[in-house]
Amino acid sequence: MSGAGTPSRPEAASARGSNAPDSGAAAELRPLGTVDHVAIAVRPRSKDAAIRFLTAVLGAKPGFARDQREFSFQHFHLGAAKFELLWPTTESSFLTRFLEKRGEGLHHVTMIVDDVRDCCARLEDEGLDVVDKDFSEPHWMQAFISPRSAFGVLFQLAQKGPAKAKP
Repeated sequence: MSGAGTPSRPEAASARGSNAPDSGAAAELRPLGTVDHVAIAVRPRSKDAAIRFLTAVLGAKPGFARDQREFSFQHFHLGAAKFELLWPTTESSFLTRFLEKRGEGLHHVTMIVDDVRDCCARLEDEGLDVVDKDFSEPHWMQAFISPRSAFGVLFQLAQKGPAKAKP
C-alpha cells in the first residue's frame, strides 16, 4: 500500500484485473488527443443490415469507404460523431479472428494525437501495454493501447502527417 491506504500501482492494477494505471496516475497525464471515431466490427453477411441501421435508424450519413488487403471499412457521420464500420474480406483477416472470438460490436475507439511516438512513450512509462505500433506510413502512423490496459477496450492512437510542434 502506498500513502493514505491507496494501493500501489501493481496492487491497484491487480485488483482491477488489468495493468491500467490507478486513478492518481491517470489524473497526472495530459490529454492524449481527441476522439476521431468509434469502429464497429461486423460479419460480411451483416454489413448491409449494419449500414441500414446506421443510416435508416440512427440517421448517419455515409462517408469515406475503402477496401484494404484483409478488410473493408466505411465511415458514417452523425452530427459531430463518426462511426467506422469494419468487415473482413478474407478468412485469415484479424477481423475474422476478432469476430470468431468476440462477436460483432465495438472493435476500437480511435484518437487523433499530435505525436504518436511521444504518446506511446508516455503510456508505456505509465505501465500500459502499447501494441501493434506502425510508423511506416508518414501520413497515418498508429499504435494501439491493449484492451488489457484499458478495461477491455482497444484504443487506436493515430497521427495524421508529421508530428506537430510542441508549444
